[in-house]
Amino acid sequence: MATYGTEIENTEKQQILQNLPNATLVDPGSYRDNPKKLNDGIGYCLNLVEKCDALSFTRFSGKITAGVGLEINHALTKNKPVYELKKGKLRIVKKPVKHLSRDDTNALYRLCRSRELIKKLRSHSKHH
Repeated sequence: MATYGTEIENTEKQQILQNLPNATLVDPGSYRDNPKKLNDGIGYCLNLVEKCDALSFTRFSGKITAGVGLEINHALTKNKPVYELKKGKLRIVKKPVKHLSRDDTNALYRLCRSRELIKKLRSHSKHH
């Protein structure tokens, strides 16, 4: 969620396609304004997982966030291959993962946004 639409996300997509050249990516970020997703939330995302052949993910600040963790574990229960993208390479994940709670995920996002704001403020004050 926090990397949707960023250069980080674009780089990660390229790395996934380098590892799985025949893949078609389903980007959950492209569904964020979808009325069905807005209404059903994680249920909508889990249905997307069921329609995919495999799932790949990255950690955010070293953590598996709540929604991503639920999607990973759901994919595993459906016997779908799950890959973690790490340093440009895909690593197979075979066991259910531990992940942050929704509250802890939201707290992590708030912390990261605060850090970004502080960096911007510091950068702005250096130029004035």
